[in-house]
Amino acid sequence: MTPTKTGAVGKGRLTPAQARRESKVKKRARTEEILQRLKEEYPAACCALEHRSPLQLLVATIL
Repeated sequence: MTPTKTGAVGKGRLTPAQARRESKVKKRARTEEILQRLKEEYPAACCALEHRSPLQLLVATIL
C-alpha cells in the first residue's frame, strides 16, 4: 500500500512512525475505540488459562 496525501496507509490506518507521533489524547481516544469494538465483538471473552496471579498467567502463556 502506498501512503495517501494525508500520509495514512490504507483507510484510516496509521504507519508505525505516525502512531509514535500521535498525541497522548489521540492515542487514548484510539485505544478507547479499539477496546469498545473488542467488547462489542467479544462480549463474553475470558481467559482460558487457569491462574491465581499475573505471574502464573505469564508462565502459563509462555509454556
